[in-house]
Amino acid sequence: MEFTAQALAHYVILGIFALVVPAGAVIFWKARHKDAPLSAAFTGAGAFFLFVCVLESLLHQLVIPLLQDNSIAFVIYGALAAGFFEETARFIAFKTILRKKTLPETSVMYGLGHGGFEVLFIFGTTVISALSIAIMCDAMGTEAFVEMTANGSEEVKAAALAQIEYYANVTLATTPLALIERIVAMTLHTALSVVVFEGAHVKGRLWLYPAAVLVHAAADVPAVLCQRAVIPIWMSEVLAAVIAAAAAIWAWRLYKSMKQRVAA
Repeated sequence: MEFTAQALAHYVILGIFALVVPAGAVIFWKARHKDAPLSAAFTGAGAFFLFVCVLESLLHQLVIPLLQDNSIAFVIYGALAAGFFEETARFIAFKTILRKKTLPETSVMYGLGHGGFEVLFIFGTTVISALSIAIMCDAMGTEAFVEMTANGSEEVKAAALAQIEYYANVTLATTPLALIERIVAMTLHTALSVVVFEGAHVKGRLWLYPAAVLVHAAADVPAVLCQRAVIPIWMSEVLAAVIAAAAAIWAWRLYKSMKQRVAA
């Protein structure tokens, strides 16, 4: 099975986006705000990897198989788990590694690192997986590759064929939606980083940390509902964008108030 030209172009675009946009956002923020520490971006990337790619992933392996037949529990767990792990990652980072970095610019830099690494991880995984499959299918032939992957299991064989067909025939029509989804996610990550930063550093504002968990969970509910085929993907993206926009407005107001306190 050969990959179409559109499919290959799709993966090239995702790969370029994953490398250029997160790095460009960090460089732009650093250029505009000299006091914003680059260490905050690297801390955000590391926190995402540890709390999401490792800890949350391990919990998913234990819990998700138990919830597959209960859509309500699946949606609640999926949304809350994402909110808890990612906002806890921010809170712990601001209380430990970045505890002495109290300028508000730090919060945005952390968010760009956290959200940017998610873009790199998700798109990078997709691109590497798709291109690896393309290379293996070209070298071995699709049938031989699927037989090797399935190892005699008809169920695995059917799943592998379906995945290969999807990867090989994806069109450029899906590319804008994928890019917009990541931009929305980066916006949410940056906004909630500002919120949690204030909760971690300003006395009496600790409540902002659990509030961020709930907002993050709300933003993930549409995606989980889409996974369960409850709502279409376009509706999922619209709802997530609305929540991310509201979070960004909230964060901008908090950021301005933090800047005013620093200047006073």
